[in-house]
Amino acid sequence: MISYYRRLVSELPRIEAFQKGIEAAVGPDSIVCEIGSGLGTYSFLASRAGASKVYAIEESSVINLSRKLYSANQETLGEIVFIKKHSTATHLPEKADIIIFENYDCQGLLLRAINSLHFISNCAMKMA
Repeated sequence: MISYYRRLVSELPRIEAFQKGIEAAVGPDSIVCEIGSGLGTYSFLASRAGASKVYAIEESSVINLSRKLYSANQETLGEIVFIKKHSTATHLPEKADIIIFENYDCQGLLLRAINSLHFISNCAMKMA
């Protein structure tokens, strides 16, 4: 499992593209929700970009490592709430302004991705 995440975080062009997008979108009043947060990379970027709160939703045990990384870097981060559940089983106490969701459809997870997108549109995101 760690080798999978090591490969993902080493893909710098992808990470840098997300970082630019996150920095452009996130403001000091932003509530951000990352679905399938894995190590929490994008949640950390959103927090460093100034989000007032970030929800990191991840159903696998890698979220435990995310929490440890957060604890080790907490002085440079804002509030991140880690939720160990599938997004469709999650009920946030508030709706997010920004959703971060990286779809890995090539892994055969299309139905789960569709369910997560349904969650986003109906439960997690503020509508303008």
